[in-house]
Amino acid sequence: MVNFETPVLLWGLAALPVALVLYWLFERRRSSKAAAFASAAMMPNVVPSPPRWRRHVPIGLYLLAGAAMLLALARPHAEVTGLRDRGAVSLVIDTSKSMRGTDVPPTRLGAAQAAAGSFLTRLPDRFDVGLVAFDREARLLSLPTKDRTSVRRALNDLELHVGTAIGDGINKALEARRGLGEDPPPMAIVLLSDGNNTTGADPAGAARAAADAGVTVHTIVLGDQGAGAGGGPEPPDEGALRALSEESGGRFLSASSSEGLETIYGELATSIFEVTELQEVTNAFAGAAALLLVAGAGSSLAWFNRFP
Repeated sequence: MVNFETPVLLWGLAALPVALVLYWLFERRRSSKAAAFASAAMMPNVVPSPPRWRRHVPIGLYLLAGAAMLLALARPHAEVTGLRDRGAVSLVIDTSKSMRGTDVPPTRLGAAQAAAGSFLTRLPDRFDVGLVAFDREARLLSLPTKDRTSVRRALNDLELHVGTAIGDGINKALEARRGLGEDPPPMAIVLLSDGNNTTGADPAGAARAAADAGVTVHTIVLGDQGAGAGGGPEPPDEGALRALSEESGGRFLSASSSEGLETIYGELATSIFEVTELQEVTNAFAGAAALLLVAGAGSSLAWFNRFP
């Protein structure tokens, strides 16, 4: 989508159809004069190789150049999507006993560790990454840092305990953000769990606190909805995690396989700090106008040895 800072100048484009009509009238008049000067039978002797369509090319290019120049003068702005210059991610991972479920091989936790490791690899180096684990309590295992090795080491050492305190996990990530200084980078939380909160702070209240701090919470629910059958681990509570992401303006994602989880983390790594901004693209239109002018002049010189 393109917006213009001075759209009133676009009215000048209305002159282009007028110019085309005037050019057509001029060419018609010139053809009439040529017909009066020589008969149809004599015309091949007078003009042995008429230029036909080529004589219209330079004028067409000049008119297009004029249109591009008018667009440039109107100061066009286009939506451009790119990544932020700085940012921090806090990986918040459920380490409750239910994460030992094997419905996602090798286990829910093992799949989470592998996918988070892929996330560390694919996230651009300029972004910081931290790690929080939560079960009956939340533990900050790594402040957001560019040192991927230390985060990967903490990730590989995760252990399972009883309890699931999702709200505490979010709050611990927010606490880590406050430790990044007076001007912390934009931050996102990527929270993975089977979604069954059992203790600690209210997850919805923690999500609201994140939203108030400008932190987006992306939630990933992991597990098979039929996992509870036959005495296995309880199925994930998708509704709980979906509500958390909606509260903070984040994305809710669901994975029932290790491959699906890997894909989710990969997509987040390349899009989590995407931002769409309006950028002025005047130079692009001005450059196009210059190229069209050069093309018009070049074709006129090449075919007619003159400027039109």
